[in-house]
Amino acid sequence: MLILAIILVFTVLLVEFRTFAAPLAILASALLSTSGVVIALLITHTSFNISSFMGLIMVVGIVAKNGILLLDADQKFRSAGFSAEEAMIQAGRRRLRPITMTALAAIAGMLPLALAFGAGSQMLQPLAIGVIGGILISMILSLVITPAVHFYLTRSDAATLPPQMADAGQPAPVDLERTAQN
Repeated sequence: MLILAIILVFTVLLVEFRTFAAPLAILASALLSTSGVVIALLITHTSFNISSFMGLIMVVGIVAKNGILLLDADQKFRSAGFSAEEAMIQAGRRRLRPITMTALAAIAGMLPLALAFGAGSQMLQPLAIGVIGGILISMILSLVITPAVHFYLTRSDAATLPPQMADAGQPAPVDLERTAQN
């Protein structure tokens, strides 16, 4: 089931970005984020069952969403004339708050289940614990691993850009606020 989820996420990302670099960068972060699920389950002495497995699949989806936001912003900054390195830094700055707020909202929503408050919450407790652990790790990985892998895989693209776009970090005269909001 997890392999099917990863294949579907990869296919959607491949269609969206039309390159292998972005899906590979996002999936690298997603696969590493699964360690957060495993660590959280080990720390809390919770078994890995179907409920925690659903949480693992949820984490892969959330990490993919964060990666899409980040790499989409990176593409917009690159098309505005920023160098690959500067575009990635600006994209990280631009998407830090949305990624953090999404993670904190998901964690806050899962806390009652993780603490087993309410009737029947013990059935979904492994899901909540797994999601919280995966999201805590993915918050860091989405902002570090995804850009690093994407930059490494696309660094040779800067050599094939036209001279005005391959310039070392000099942005083109474009309204970046309008570009970043799109």
